[in-house]
Amino acid sequence: MLNNLRYINHTREYFKKNKVGLRANNSFLNNYNRGNIMPVKSWSYKPTQEGEDKMGDLYVKSFQEICYNSDSDDSKDKKDVKRCGVIMITEGDFGTLKLLVVRGRDGHIWSLPKGRINEDETDEECATRELYEETGVKIQKLDEMMKCKMGKNYYYVVKAREEDYTNFFIHDKNEVDKVEWKSIEELKEVKCNKDIRSILLFPEKKYLYHQIIFG
Repeated sequence: MLNNLRYINHTREYFKKNKVGLRANNSFLNNYNRGNIMPVKSWSYKPTQEGEDKMGDLYVKSFQEICYNSDSDDSKDKKDVKRCGVIMITEGDFGTLKLLVVRGRDGHIWSLPKGRINEDETDEECATRELYEETGVKIQKLDEMMKCKMGKNYYYVVKAREEDYTNFFIHDKNEVDKVEWKSIEELKEVKCNKDIRSILLFPEKKYLYHQIIFG
């Protein structure tokens, strides 16, 4: 019983420390898969004195509900959601290149125009819609453009002239509060999401998406 309570208390402290509470399904299971936490369903114990059985039942039931039985929609791992977007980039030398980027309203983090793909929507339709909603820019026939994958996200790469795209209109003001062309050096000085940070690894790192974007 003592060993099992240690496992339970260890898991409780893990939840508390990481502030995951009742929506801990995936955090718990991911850590279990890495061998960091023992799964609740495998716990067993032999009560050695009166009262321990009731205490053990209470803890195990509680953590089973937390880790396996949450009804929250947020329990779905967001990393599994496909997102599509557009990388609009000017032509020229690496030092003079600019990317069309958007700033998130909440965290003021710069990112590339992209969003979740809707049911029955193609990658091209999703990317076209998200670009328009976040910047007001309309690009036709994205399926004729080069396409790259960065993590779970898919981007169409559009080579453009900055002077051709200067009048922006944000339709999705709940998500985006600013649209700008930014140079590579400017992006290094602001808060950016992981996709832009991955782009900025070039030329020290050269991955397939770097060849597509800068090729």
